[in-house]
This record gives sequence, C-alpha cells and structure tokens, in this order.
Amino acid sequence: SSDLARQLAHKLGGQVLYLTAPLIANTPNEAVILRRQKSIELTLNASRKADILLLGIGNLDPKSSRYVQAALISAEQIKVLDKEGAVGDMGGLFYNIDGNLHPCSYNDRIIGLTMDEMKQIPNTIAVALGKKKVNAILGALRTGVIKILSTDLQTANSVLKLESQSRKSVRSPE
Repeated sequence: SSDLARQLAHKLGGQVLYLTAPLIANTPNEAVILRRQKSIELTLNASRKADILLLGIGNLDPKSSRYVQAALISAEQIKVLDKEGAVGDMGGLFYNIDGNLHPCSYNDRIIGLTMDEMKQIPNTIAVALGKKKVNAILGALRTGVIKILSTDLQTANSVLKLESQSRKSVRSPE
C-alpha cells in the first residue's frame, strides 16, 4: 500500500515515487504509448534504479483478486488464466508455477517494470501468506525476482513441501 511505502521510505531515508497511470492499458499498442509519456517514463526509469522493491504476491482467486475488485479483469477471465496454468501475479505480471511469464495479453498491457527489470533491483522484498497463496508464492520465488520473502511459518513450510514434491515428480527413475 502507499502508506507502507511512505513509512518505509521515511524510515530508510528513501523516496517514494507514484506511477500515475492505469495498471493495464486497453491494448498492447496503448501500453507502448503510455510508457512513452514523459511522467510515466521518468517514474519507470527511476524505478529501474531503485535499491528496494516491495511487492505483493497475488493468487488467482476471483473472490480476492485485486483485478476483479477494480473491474480490470472479470472473475471469468481470472478463472481462464488459472485453467491455462497461471498461478499468480507480481508487479502486475502473471506467471506460472515454474516462474515463467504466463503467455497472455495482460502481461503485454501492464504499465510497470518487466520481470527482467525487477530482477535487477538489489533488494526485492515480497510479502504474502496463507494456504491459498502457496502455489503463487512458489511460482514467484521461481521467477528469480524475489530476494527476501516475508511470510508466516505455516506458509513457508507449505511452500517448501510443494517445492520438494515438485522436484521429486520431475526426477527420472534410476
């Protein structure tokens, strides 16, 4: 939230910049045009040089989706993303359990940093917890973006168990 960002910036002697743009453009072409707007371009360039990036990890539960709540994506569209293999979103970008970007038009329409740009920020902190977010957290960790995860013990153990199970299922028999 913006309050948390302000408090952290104050305590750490940093600065908060706000991106005054829609999260999702109507089309990929409109996203390109928006990203070229001077104020948006300046904010995105400053974000690329940040020392700390604070992220939330979202799952694809239509009941709690910020996209559905903001009427950016319908509950049905969220269900389709889930059926197609997306497990979560971070920084507005949808990804799968392997940590790869999910191939969908939403990722091309986001006004924000790319996964590769987020990976370049030295201190990337993600916050997420709860049983419903275990798949989303594992996928997010696998993107390579997150340096620090803030969660509770039960969620961390569930993520580790899922990671262990997925490693066992991809091993070939000896």
